Amino acid sequence: MADKSKTVMEVDTVNVLGDKGYYDGDDIAACEKDGITCFVAKPAATGAAPEQLRLDKFKYYKDLDVYLCPMGQIFECSHYKKVDGDVLSVYTCDFCWKCPVKKLCTKNPVGKEILRRLNQDILDEVNKRTEENVDYYKTRGRIVEHPFGTIKSVWGYRSFLCKGLAMVSAEMALTCLAYNFRRVFNIFERQNKKLVFAS
Repeated sequence: MADKSKTVMEVDTVNVLGDKGYYDGDDIAACEKDGITCFVAKPAATGAAPEQLRLDKFKYYKDLDVYLCPMGQIFECSHYKKVDGDVLSVYTCDFCWKCPVKKLCTKNPVGKEILRRLNQDILDEVNKRTEENVDYYKTRGRIVEHPFGTIKSVWGYRSFLCKGLAMVSAEMALTCLAYNFRRVFNIFERQNKKLVFAS
């Protein structure tokens, strides 16, 4: 969609704001390499480990290519593994197995493994950019979420009446058309302007 936007607007670069559902490493990397600057929120770290031991608390040092865990131990790249077609770097620690909080940190009997994508540097840059531009990123919610909130909560339109991709697409297009007309009317009304329709 970002590529199509560039084509329609006839520009070489464009900024794209996406919610957490669009946080995909391969897609983001492809966009960044194609002149598309991404602002995408990173999903919150999950897992059974306490918050202070979750992956986002392990700090990566790019110049040394190591991770520093919250307990002060160093994780180095020990090998590579393929996961779902992607080659990932695996970082391990020689002292992990005897760490006093190991049972809270990981269920792996040998010790914790940190998997890092080959394009993780790009994701790190996007994460940093998004965190540093919170106000700018919030414009996505103000612009994009408004139509869905109005259609679902105000109009009560919570399910499609038609079935099949073609029919549902047409129904959604008509709904969006109605929303756009209503929005235009409201904007003109607030500005005390009248709409003139050409015959």
